Amino acid sequence: KLVGEKVSYVLYLPPSYEASGSKRYPVMYWLHGIGGSQQGVPAITARITSAIQAGKCPAFIAVFANGMINSFYCDAVKERRPVESVIVQELIPHIDATQRTIATRDARLIEGFSMGGFGAGHLGFQYPALFGSVSMIDAALVDLNTMRQRHAPLFEGIFGGQEEVFSAAHPLTLVDKNAALIRGRTVVRQTMGAIAEPNEAMHEQLTKLGIEHDY
Repeated sequence: KLVGEKVSYVLYLPPSYEASGSKRYPVMYWLHGIGGSQQGVPAITARITSAIQAGKCPAFIAVFANGMINSFYCDAVKERRPVESVIVQELIPHIDATQRTIATRDARLIEGFSMGGFGAGHLGFQYPALFGSVSMIDAALVDLNTMRQRHAPLFEGIFGGQEEVFSAAHPLTLVDKNAALIRGRTVVRQTMGAIAEPNEAMHEQLTKLGIEHDY
């Protein structure tokens, strides 16, 4: 309803879902990287199935969200792309209403890769009452200069070319703002990859704030 048209997503149900009667499951919301889409998931879901069947993790539902290719999972200032609001206000309630989810923060994980890692931090730290776990994989936690120079059109379209808008949306700002609501309540994981320096900065910030996390 927020955009006046259909918004796609991909839903993964665990192997036991159909035969498990009224059993309810935790949910992972997965955010893809820049240039990707919610359709590039077969390899991931195959790994999830294997892990569940091997007893390495509990059975869970996975929802692959539509990040509009390069949204950074924020509501755009100058474009009609309210990606954040669609996920938080519409997608999550829709999944809870149509699937057998455990509809609590403790059973809701948000995870993403690269741009999706930025999105996981942005949404997970902004809405600590919604997500009990935040997982950032090689997160593109880019600084202002990188956003201005490497992603100039996105800086303009998403953040209106305004430093204060970008800063307010950044996971580093949000984890500091909501530290008291995250500390001791939210499971936080960072998985390092090629984007080392900004992830080290996040690790240092979490440590400074006394927020336990896997790194």
